[in-house]
Amino acid sequence: MADTTWSARIDEETKKELTELINASGEQVKDFVVNMITAYKLKKAEELQPIAAQDIKELQTHTKRILEIYCNLTQRIETQLSEKDKKKKK
Repeated sequence: MADTTWSARIDEETKKELTELINASGEQVKDFVVNMITAYKLKKAEELQPIAAQDIKELQTHTKRILEIYCNLTQRIETQLSEKDKKKKK
């Protein structure tokens, strides 16, 4: 599926808060939005199927940890590449 641009008008405070959340997540905006949609769908699934709520929460815990590990890995790679570039310049 081809990427497309999407925008919305929001107040400055909301924009600032959203930007901070995206930056803190370590994700690209696209991935952050996809994850928000997925979280919303999971919340709706919990409401429609309360018997599955505990299992969904446990899966979310594991998924969150996987995402944290992935973000840490990419940050370490970026740091190492940056350090190599600095050494190369010296």
